[in-house]
Amino acid sequence: TMGPKCWDEETMAELIDEGMSVARFNFSHGDHEAHQAVLDRFRKVCAEKKSNCAVLLDTKGPEVRTAMLRNHEPIQLVKDQEIIVYAAGPDEYTTFEGYKTEEETKIGCSYAKLCQSVQPGNKLLFADGSVVIKVLEIIDDRNLRGLVMNDKMLGERKNGNLPGVKVELDVLQAKDVDDIKNFACKNKMDFVAVSFVQTAEDVQNVRQILDENDGQDIQIISKIENEEGMRNFDEILKY
Repeated sequence: TMGPKCWDEETMAELIDEGMSVARFNFSHGDHEAHQAVLDRFRKVCAEKKSNCAVLLDTKGPEVRTAMLRNHEPIQLVKDQEIIVYAAGPDEYTTFEGYKTEEETKIGCSYAKLCQSVQPGNKLLFADGSVVIKVLEIIDDRNLRGLVMNDKMLGERKNGNLPGVKVELDVLQAKDVDDIKNFACKNKMDFVAVSFVQTAEDVQNVRQILDENDGQDIQIISKIENEEGMRNFDEILKY
């Protein structure tokens, strides 16, 4: 992965000498201008080394994350306590502030369709699975009541996963489409790694965008990151 510790020309050359075959550009971070500067340096080093090292754009993809918290301070969750999870959605989750008081604990989530996607008995995993919340009740279309399964501090913007649930998010968000069109295709990259692929249709949609933007030679790597992707693995593999 091309990051601050390895994106100078000297370190790039060392990595190539050690056998690096693919340079990954992580588009969860940085902007096009910064990535372009790194790519230009890398291709310069490859030319000097007469290396055919490939370049890969890794999309940010759809994400489920916890919302902000009052005073931006983590809250202590305690095993067997009840909690309200609010489906703030992608626009509101950066302004909604969760809290813990003597009366209740409430946190927000960036996934707008949370209450339509889960049902009592499902589990919500946050912070790389270190926080587990069992769904007890769907209160309304934007709030659910859950039971915390373990003691843990929970912070802001922590990643989330919904085991066994098909997440109703497009595999390519607007940022990803822009990154593919205006960076991967423009720069004739070798691979696009697509985050959170769930169906074969997801891959076909990516292929269409590539083909329509002179990216016919770019190969797709499907990243299987949830159970829905595993269920559809054989179909995904066809594309």
